[in-house]
Amino acid sequence: VAFATDGRIVTVGRDRVVRLWRPDGSPTSEISRHSSLPLQAQFLSSGQLIATGAFDGRIRTFTLSPKMK
Repeated sequence: VAFATDGRIVTVGRDRVVRLWRPDGSPTSEISRHSSLPLQAQFLSSGQLIATGAFDGRIRTFTLSPKMK
């Protein structure tokens, strides 16, 4: 779980899905699936990017589109 400065939340879980949430806790979108168990997610660059790391050692980055904010 990670929080952006505007209150958005990004989570990863055992289902291998990266999810974005609004500050009120309602879901915004499913961003991606990892092929391995994701262990960490973090907002980068003023909340425009999300980076995730998985058990297999892969690091992925996602650029958020305006509709995902």
